[in-house]
Amino acid sequence: KLVPTEEVTKNLKTGDNIFRFNASDTKKRIKTSSPIIEDVAIYRGIPNALKIVILEKKPVIVWISGGKFYLVDESGIVDKEIGAAEYPELIRVTDQKNITIKIGDQIVSSQFIDFISNINSKFFESTNIKIVGYQIQETTFDLYVSTEAGFYVKFDISRPYDKQLTDLKNILVNYRDNIREYVDVRINGWVY
Repeated sequence: KLVPTEEVTKNLKTGDNIFRFNASDTKKRIKTSSPIIEDVAIYRGIPNALKIVILEKKPVIVWISGGKFYLVDESGIVDKEIGAAEYPELIRVTDQKNITIKIGDQIVSSQFIDFISNINSKFFESTNIKIVGYQIQETTFDLYVSTEAGFYVKFDISRPYDKQLTDLKNILVNYRDNIREYVDVRINGWVY
């Protein structure tokens, strides 16, 4: 789905006898040609056929930086630059510092990916408020979640997401009318 056929076939040496075809070297070349490729399997077919199966990494978020859009997999690695309208079903995170991104770089931790995935799936259930966006300001340890209610929530990805959501829920129940700009649940036992 994500790796073009041409990217795979450019790594093939053709014209050799099927029995002399070096599958392990070809597999290494294909695997290193794109960070989106997780694994490769090559099957020989007699008399002159090859079947190449590509296992792609699963994109989890779209990272937006400097007006460009990038697919990021579950390990936090940038796999591919994409168009703005592609993959609308994925979580979109806007980097406010607009850092320079290179394909193959690890820009966030797998802990960040897990945290944002959990927040994305549990936020509405806990608050009855929809999320309209995610931002990173200075560091990937802090996640800012914009809501349709007009305020944003500051989360700390190094703390358990469920505790922070519980704190947020309690504040919304007791002080919802006093919230103007944001709710900060990053410090354990305190909410600002």
